[in-house]
Amino acid sequence: MGLTCLKPDQTHVNPMSTSDRKAIQSIENVRVAARRVGRKVPYLRDNPRRLEREAGKAAARLGSPDFKVGTPGLIRKVKPDGTKRSIHRFSVSDRIAFRAVFEVLWLRLEPFVIPAICYCTFNRETGTHPPRGVPAAHKRLAELRRTRGSWILKVDIEKFYNKVPRVELCKVLRALLIDSDAADLAEAVLEVPLPTCVLSPEERDLLSDGVAQGAATSPLFACLYLRSFDQFLEKGDRFAIRFVDDIVVACSSESEAEAMLAQIEAELRRRGLSLKSDKTEEVSPVKDIVYLGARITPRGRIRPTARSWSRLLSQLSARAEKLGHHSDMRVASELAGCCIGWMKARRHYSFRRSDGRRLSTQMWNAVSQKVPNAQRVRKLVNSASLRIHRRCRSLPEFGNLLNGLE
Repeated sequence: MGLTCLKPDQTHVNPMSTSDRKAIQSIENVRVAARRVGRKVPYLRDNPRRLEREAGKAAARLGSPDFKVGTPGLIRKVKPDGTKRSIHRFSVSDRIAFRAVFEVLWLRLEPFVIPAICYCTFNRETGTHPPRGVPAAHKRLAELRRTRGSWILKVDIEKFYNKVPRVELCKVLRALLIDSDAADLAEAVLEVPLPTCVLSPEERDLLSDGVAQGAATSPLFACLYLRSFDQFLEKGDRFAIRFVDDIVVACSSESEAEAMLAQIEAELRRRGLSLKSDKTEEVSPVKDIVYLGARITPRGRIRPTARSWSRLLSQLSARAEKLGHHSDMRVASELAGCCIGWMKARRHYSFRRSDGRRLSTQMWNAVSQKVPNAQRVRKLVNSASLRIHRRCRSLPEFGNLLNGLE
């Protein structure tokens, strides 16, 4: 069942997709992820040789006929609504193994799981479909709102990853993967043991099925399971966008939106899934819609949400906390870097001069909480603003924002 036993279909798969090569290629993916949690596993940043040894272990395990995923830990992430999301925390070797399996399966499954309406991203430049992602989904929805005054039905699948029926998913995999070795490998990474920590009855029930949140293969498998649902949404040249479990469908009237909601609920019920009632919304042509972290106006302008501004202030405040431990120049540089990162993640937005003024206000508020001296605050904010100007003045999409930045 190991990767070295796979016989790639020459139509879809690069014949060089061997375990060693793919595992080694996965090192950088794991290193990037490790930077985000570097305080918890610092050796990943500071000891590349340790990481390479882990890749070697992963390759050896994948070549074994009895390969299994190790027992993961669990991270309980608190969402904005106060509920908790359980995310699996896998060992480095397991994360590399997941990524290696993903690399092998990608070109086999990609033609099936990314139809026209699916905008999910898998960090892949190769494949038969054009690049997708959040910016592309935003632009597509903005174009619709700009050119057609449609009602928009917005729905969200409840606990999607946890509720994907694993048995049914395995049947879909067996039907599409003509190579039995590849299918065996896919099933092996699907069978994730329950975490060792103490679980509530609800958590135990949720984690006993579905696909593991935190595994590189899970988005691919989850989208594969919704392949037939995507085909249903595409019928009749209907406009629809699905990004994992967030779905929007264009309708000609409110009554059509209500009818479509009933059809979607029925289709998902057939697949063992359901909708979140509190996130179901029918948006009229004259109201803004918030989708995938952006506010899209009836005129098709993509704008930041109040929540994104609030999160930026929290990030700036965390940088300002370093005052007293680091020089003002270094803190100003970090404030600027934080703002630039926020801007570049939204470079497809329709920024205004008022956004630049608001950015200055955010930096001022963050610094003034730590520094009572107004003159010093002004100097810090001006220094950060100057750095933002220097690094972004060649980017025309930020022209309006920079004009308002003091």
